[in-house]
Amino acid sequence: MGSLTRLSFSPAEYRRRWETVQEVMAAQGISALVLSNLSNICYLSGFQTIGSYGYGVYALIVPLRGEPVLFASDFESHNADIFSPLSEIVRYRVQDQVTSSPIERLAQLMKERSWDVGRIGCETEHFGLTGQQFHVLRTRLTGAQWVDAAVVVESIKLVKSVEEIAVVKRAAELTTSGMLEGMQAAREGASDNDIAAAAYAKIVSDGGEYFSLQPVITSGRRSGIPHSTFRRERLKRGDVLFMEVSAAFERYSAPALRAVSIGQPSEEVCRAFEACKASVTTTMANLRSGASTREAARRAGKALRAIAPDLVWHGYYGYSVGLAFPPMGNDCMVLGDITEETDYELRAGMVFHINTSLRKIGEFGVTMGDTVLVTETGCETLTRLPQELSMR
Repeated sequence: MGSLTRLSFSPAEYRRRWETVQEVMAAQGISALVLSNLSNICYLSGFQTIGSYGYGVYALIVPLRGEPVLFASDFESHNADIFSPLSEIVRYRVQDQVTSSPIERLAQLMKERSWDVGRIGCETEHFGLTGQQFHVLRTRLTGAQWVDAAVVVESIKLVKSVEEIAVVKRAAELTTSGMLEGMQAAREGASDNDIAAAAYAKIVSDGGEYFSLQPVITSGRRSGIPHSTFRRERLKRGDVLFMEVSAAFERYSAPALRAVSIGQPSEEVCRAFEACKASVTTTMANLRSGASTREAARRAGKALRAIAPDLVWHGYYGYSVGLAFPPMGNDCMVLGDITEETDYELRAGMVFHINTSLRKIGEFGVTMGDTVLVTETGCETLTRLPQELSMR
């Protein structure tokens, strides 16, 4: 029987990633890093499971030198046989999730490897250790100084490698084809489920995986409600259809947003869409290696507020995308947002979903967004869709 292993990236790519993390650890005086966010675990080890955040405890311990060690249940760990190049997996009994605490076993492992002293970094943000889990580790490993290392991996994930960019581009192709298929299905009398089904079917049949962020397909007055989605509503003349599709390929997502008018849109809807478009295109025009994210956001904000100052807006102009698991579409929980309040220098290889959505609550919602790749001289739009308010 042949090997089950089918890595998403080359072994050399995974080694590059964890060795880069170890360089950051050394610079920050971190002797061991405990990762619990499955997205970051997968980034360094390839390990993944559809059980993402609800089927036990996963951890990746990254020592200052040498190969990381994966920690998972004896049930879920078999996925490493498919996805991971790591040579060592430490397993706990899946029954221990009921009869005892896997975190106790993790603490024991760290003592056995002398990873219980010095500065130990852990993830404290969303999808990090729970308060109870952190309490157990801290009380069992009293010789360690615990430090927040939530951004150690994220600071590296922000810039995609050549191998990653190829995967993101494939995800963007799937998003584009799925979005176009959904838009073609949009017509008076069709249901929002019909449109979602068309997008799903196209993406999956063309090679896409289960989504990290499920499609947002909402219409009419419900399009004015943030994060509502398909629920057997029939499209009527005059409705606006709000669409967000984010295909996944090798767990990398590439979102896009578009709006469709069933029949002639009102002047108010047209004005709102033009504001979305102005915000997105202005942001894109100011993305290039070495540029400031805050400056790009401030220029986009002026364009946005000049057209539609009175509608509900989500507060950002873009966010980093890449490797993700449900229910998130973005690949970084702390870094990577483009807002007027945050500032960092753009670098070639960063990938963002540049987007703006505007809503008149309970009346209508419009949107536009694309996945883009930052280059030395500008940005490349990866999701290739008409930048217009489509009419059906």
